[in-house]
Amino acid sequence: GYNETRDTESNWAVSKEASVTLQKIGQKFVDVVRSTGGNNSKRYLLLNTYGAVCKAKPVQLFQMPSDSANHLIIGVHTYDPQKLCFRDSSTTTFDESAMKEIFDSGFKQLKDLYLSKGIGVIMGEMGAVNKNNNSERIKYVNSLVSYCSKYSTIPVWWDSGFTSKSDSVD
Repeated sequence: GYNETRDTESNWAVSKEASVTLQKIGQKFVDVVRSTGGNNSKRYLLLNTYGAVCKAKPVQLFQMPSDSANHLIIGVHTYDPQKLCFRDSSTTTFDESAMKEIFDSGFKQLKDLYLSKGIGVIMGEMGAVNKNNNSERIKYVNSLVSYCSKYSTIPVWWDSGFTSKSDSVD
């Protein structure tokens, strides 16, 4: 329905007000799709948390729209730990403890609020740009996929497009 929706200032930190607005957008999306008939009356619809962020507060503030078909899926993204995942940092090594600190609370919130109620979750974007550190990126993705598996969340690797021929993975 939407991707990484944020407030008018494009802030990544969620506020209660922005969360309420996102809930209204989500409900409108569900209502419009369901009203078009055909298979749209029962297809699964994907709705992202604020900014699609997989951290405790955005997950906790997200409110599931009402849905006559009861076929909604939550979508989240992650590029954490950011020092490893983004090109503008020189960090090239994976720190398992940083991953644990970041994801324990976010995944627990997803489990408690949605997965435990039969609502599916997709990690629709995750990834770490290539800094000539493929072995560290493999450790990162293995750890993140392990979290996704532990919490019955479907992971999707996202190629951010910040690689060049010279640093592509063979």
